[in-house]
Amino acid sequence: MHTKSQELNDADKLNGLEWYGVFETYVKVARVYSPQHGWGAWSDRAPEGFKLWGRVQKSKGVWTFKPTDRGLMQQWNQSRKLDCAKLNGLPK
Repeated sequence: MHTKSQELNDADKLNGLEWYGVFETYVKVARVYSPQHGWGAWSDRAPEGFKLWGRVQKSKGVWTFKPTDRGLMQQWNQSRKLDCAKLNGLPK
């Protein structure tokens, strides 16, 4: 996962925002979600160059990931707990 920080303004800081940026990552495995059938099986045949991206921020000591508004990203964001200590580029 790669991140790029954005500069915080005074209002961001007063609202408790400690860090803000964007993230992107490429996936090696994927599965498909269908409202009629639910989640399909995992496959190591993810489309080459398949990228997930969105916003990441730290506010009042809590990290949150906000995906783009693509349905897949929303599902990914809701179903994964990430250990931020293992992510490159994020401050502790």
